[in-house]
Amino acid sequence: MAPAERNKYCFLDIDINNHRAKHALGAAFVQATDTRYGFTSQDLRKLGGSEIHRIHTEELIVNDHDFAQRVSDLGGYALSHSTEEDGGRIIVELFWDIAPLACENFATLCGNKSSGKPQIGVCGKPLAYIGSQFHRVVAGFVMQGG
Repeated sequence: MAPAERNKYCFLDIDINNHRAKHALGAAFVQATDTRYGFTSQDLRKLGGSEIHRIHTEELIVNDHDFAQRVSDLGGYALSHSTEEDGGRIIVELFWDIAPLACENFATLCGNKSSGKPQIGVCGKPLAYIGSQFHRVVAGFVMQGG
C-alpha cells in the first residue's frame, strides 16, 4: 500500500451486551405505542425523562403483548437517548514505519474503505472484526477476542 493511502488511525465500534439491538427495540416500542401509552413523541430521543422513567417503572414494554416476547428473546431493552451508552468507538493509532505488516493486517480486519465490505480470505470467510466477541479486557492495556 502506498504511503499516501495508509491511514494513521483505524477504529472499531464496540457494542457491549447487544446494547444497540436493545436500544433499537426500545425505539421501535416508543414509535409503535406512542398513542396507546400517551407518549409526547414517536421518537425515543425526544421523550422526557419522566416518560422514560414511566416505561421502566410501570414495565410497559415488558408487559406489552406485542413486545414482551421480543424483549425476552433479546435479553432486555434499552431506553436512552444515545446508542453509545454501552459501547463506543476505540481508535487505534497505526505505526506503519515500525510494523507495516501488522498495520496492513489490522487495517484490513477493521474494514475495506473502498467498498465497505470485508475482503474474503482463502478459507472463504470474511476478513473482518465484524461480529467478533472480546473475551478478555484489561483497561489501558489489551483487548483479546476472536
